[in-house]
Amino acid sequence: VMKGAPEVPDAIRKCYDAGIDVRLVTGDNPNTAVSIAFQAGILRDTHFQPNTTERVAMNLKENVLMEGRDFRSKVYRDGPSGEKEFDQVAFDRIWPHLRVLARSSPDDKLTLAHGLNQSTLFADKSICKKLRDEHGINVFPDRQVVAMTGDGVNDSGTEL
Repeated sequence: VMKGAPEVPDAIRKCYDAGIDVRLVTGDNPNTAVSIAFQAGILRDTHFQPNTTERVAMNLKENVLMEGRDFRSKVYRDGPSGEKEFDQVAFDRIWPHLRVLARSSPDDKLTLAHGLNQSTLFADKSICKKLRDEHGINVFPDRQVVAMTGDGVNDSGTEL
């Protein structure tokens, strides 16, 4: 999959080295998304269940990969008048683990960017310590800064 873009894994590694956390948000199916993300270096062996060798969706740890519809069902709740409301607390339980969002829509990308921008998870030092110690996840010590790129016209409304 990365045959046409051999520079991508090195660019992703440089992002991580600079403290930039990279995620893949795509309309592709989960296994295609996992393959691309693994080859690009967005997913690493630590994101997969222990004692698994196949780098496929079903072998990922919880919340590392989500499909758009599952993501929406977990981060939105029914409001008092029946409309959907964004649930920042639920989002903050998911986003530190999330690396790949597959079968997603442009609205899912916007929800991800909005949720990251609004997150104050960094202020809860005990949660940050638990994420680091138990899952190897580092939460930056301040608000998340979000940048997005896209490859199609559907992405134009969500780029920041």
